[in-house]
Amino acid sequence: MFGEQELELIRDRLGDCATPLSLTFYPSSSDAAFSSSFERVADAVAKAAGRGVVLRRGRVQEALATPSLTITAPGRGAISYLALPEALETSPFLEALFPDRQIADEKPFARVDEIDQPAQIWVFIAATCPHCPQAVRSANRLARASEKVSTAIVDAQRFSDLAARFNIQSVPATLIDQRLTLTGVIPAEQLLEKILARNSPAFQAGVLLSLIEASRFSAAAAHVLSEGGAADFFALWSQSTISSRMGLLMVVEEVLPKNPEALHGVVDRFIDLLETEDTPLRGDTADLLGRIGDIRAKPALQALLSDRHPDVAEIAAEALEMLR
Repeated sequence: MFGEQELELIRDRLGDCATPLSLTFYPSSSDAAFSSSFERVADAVAKAAGRGVVLRRGRVQEALATPSLTITAPGRGAISYLALPEALETSPFLEALFPDRQIADEKPFARVDEIDQPAQIWVFIAATCPHCPQAVRSANRLARASEKVSTAIVDAQRFSDLAARFNIQSVPATLIDQRLTLTGVIPAEQLLEKILARNSPAFQAGVLLSLIEASRFSAAAAHVLSEGGAADFFALWSQSTISSRMGLLMVVEEVLPKNPEALHGVVDRFIDLLETEDTPLRGDTADLLGRIGDIRAKPALQALLSDRHPDVAEIAAEALEMLR
């Protein structure tokens, strides 16, 4: 699994650590061969590091999935590997083991202490992907810089159920808090900015867009039903195209049966949008107002009955019927 050069590096960087690093192996009973490969990695690291590593077996119910390895150390976030650290992924894994004496002094990470809530970063990879190691490094650098950031490196093919759960179609894909999906290699500095902006309207609207683009419509509906979710929905709708509105309408179909008044708080904004010069958007907004069913939209829809575009006028008439 590791060559003599890698093992010597482990001895050099971990063997004399004042505080041992913890490496937890979570075995799997369903895939013995794959589980054995993880165990060999853990044993090799522990043997090379000597007192620098404390190796233990974890309980299966504590793991995100099995087999896997989790790296923990004081002052750092947990780094979990659901991907064998071999070939291209060997170097990022070794870096995740070692204490980084430079991160705290790097200017881009000066704001890492501003992270006030735990953050999860999952990176979905493939063993042969040439860009995935850099995506892994970006995420793991944050975990090594802050104990409030945890990461999971996931082999999208081996753990296809997790990849399917989040509709991961290509790698590398980085998932923040199991909500926002980012594709490609995202520099660590950008990941930090995303985490620090989690409470901003722009981030929340981006989360909703990400959920829709991943066809996670139930999760998107839950977002809209949450506090501030209706405003996020309007933000996306107001900037949408004909094709992107298809996804938004699918979310509406899940939202309104659960809470018919979920979008009433932003109805005035949708009414104002009926004055847009974008004819398809004007028509689709009229249709949406009919579905929302708030009587406040009636005067504006009645005005659209004389719209210069006959299709919009027809949609307005149908929306008025829904308001009765």
